[in-house]
Amino acid sequence: MTENAKPLADNELGAARLPRSGMRERGLDWNVVTLPPNGEIDTTPGADVLIHVLSGSGRLDTEEGTNWLTAGALLWLPRRSRPQLTAGGKGLRYLTVNQKWEILPP
Repeated sequence: MTENAKPLADNELGAARLPRSGMRERGLDWNVVTLPPNGEIDTTPGADVLIHVLSGSGRLDTEEGTNWLTAGALLWLPRRSRPQLTAGGKGLRYLTVNQKWEILPP
C-alpha cells in the first residue's frame, strides 16, 4: 500500500474504480459479487471462471462436493460446472475473472 492509499471499508468497495489494465486486450472480464448473509446464487458459467474470496465466508457446492470458503481462497471453476454459492452469516464478497463472452449476431 502506498503512503496516500487508504483501505476501503466494505461499503466503499462498490464505488471504487478498480484498474482494468490490459483486460480488454486480453479478452478478460471481471466482477465483484457481494452476497448478503446466508444469500445464495446458482451460476452456470459459459467459460472457465477464477474466483478469489475477498471477504466473508461461505460454501461452494458442486457435483464434486462442498468446499468451504474463507477470505483469501482462490479457486477455478471449469466451464461445465454448475456451482451454487452460499454466503455465511456475515455475507460473502468475491472477485470473478473469466474470458469475455462473445456476443453472437442475431
